[in-house]
Amino acid sequence: MRNQSQQVTLDSFFCSLSGDGDWQRLVSDRGFAKARDRLEWGALERLNTFVVERADALGLVSRWRGLRVVAADASVLMPAVRPCLTRRRLASPDQRLFTLYLPGAELTLHASVHGASVSERQMLFEALECLGPDDLLVLDRGYPAAWLVAYLTEKKIRFCMRCDKNNGWTAMRALICSGQAEAVVTLKKPSRQDAADYLCEGSPPQVRLVRMVTPDGQIRVVATNLTATDFPSEVFGDLYHQRWRM
Repeated sequence: MRNQSQQVTLDSFFCSLSGDGDWQRLVSDRGFAKARDRLEWGALERLNTFVVERADALGLVSRWRGLRVVAADASVLMPAVRPCLTRRRLASPDQRLFTLYLPGAELTLHASVHGASVSERQMLFEALECLGPDDLLVLDRGYPAAWLVAYLTEKKIRFCMRCDKNNGWTAMRALICSGQAEAVVTLKKPSRQDAADYLCEGSPPQVRLVRMVTPDGQIRVVATNLTATDFPSEVFGDLYHQRWRM
């Protein structure tokens, strides 16, 4: 979506690296295109990991009550459709881009592209290995599922997921009707197929539900495995706005 030529963009980039802005043009747009065509995808992943680690070491990645907030989401990706030089075929015009994102730092921790038939929960499951021991995974209303709660709990992955869909869990609807601030509930056990597919025990998972009221009076409910001792119910409003600040 840039409003200038590729060559002007390259010149501006390399000029910004120079203290006096007196760099000569050494990279042409044609040379850049050839180099990009031979770029190994793994190099981008390693470079991104380096950037995130350096930003974290410099204190540029903020913490929420001692935890690094990692938001997960997927969106429709409609790339430019043109013949691929290596595979000699068109790219699919309907794909999904999944990301693990660091709000505040505005950095991408992980990104992957999937076919339109892959569910967002499956995309998330495949990316969970990218999380660290001090990460807090924050999810929107498209993710809650008994098997996912069971898996995250068993793997000791901290999470907070919004779950107030109209057709959501019975326990969630009961909490809203009760007017209570929170409740610890037991969900239905994952189906036998989900337990087998996602390698979880299959026991009914226990989860903490927290009810919030927004300034305009809307009710939100999140499910989490964070303890009430260290994370009282009133702190989740701030976390919510960090994730869905837009």
